[in-house]
Amino acid sequence: MPAMLAANKDLIATLPTRVARMQANNDSIMMEDPPFFIPEFELTMAWSPLLQHHPAHRWLRQLIMHVARQVVAEEENPPQEIPVINHLF
Repeated sequence: MPAMLAANKDLIATLPTRVARMQANNDSIMMEDPPFFIPEFELTMAWSPLLQHHPAHRWLRQLIMHVARQVVAEEENPPQEIPVINHLF
């Protein structure tokens, strides 16, 4: 949603780096570093204690954690390009 707002030429939005990177190919958004320090923040999940043991809710929480770990791992270890061999042996 913030990226959609930022695409409006009359608006400014502060986005988390990961969200901004997902919009890198969007020509209608101009990305700039903020002119001031913005501290990092931690995202956490919260849910009703009534849903703590609900199988579907537990599955969704586990899926979110799995995807979040994959995103962090890919940022820490970007895939290496496969070298191109320009000659035959």
